Amino acid sequence: MQERTSFMVRTRMSVTDITFFLNTPINRAIANCIGMKTR
Repeated sequence: MQERTSFMVRTRMSVTDITFFLNTPINRAIANCIGMKTR
């Protein structure tokens, strides 16, 4: 049971890291698009 919990926590952490790495370039691109439009 404890191993399963640690596995789920580890999976959740990896998913969070993946979403963070994916969101960073996306957010940067969105910021660039907004900057271009305001310009």
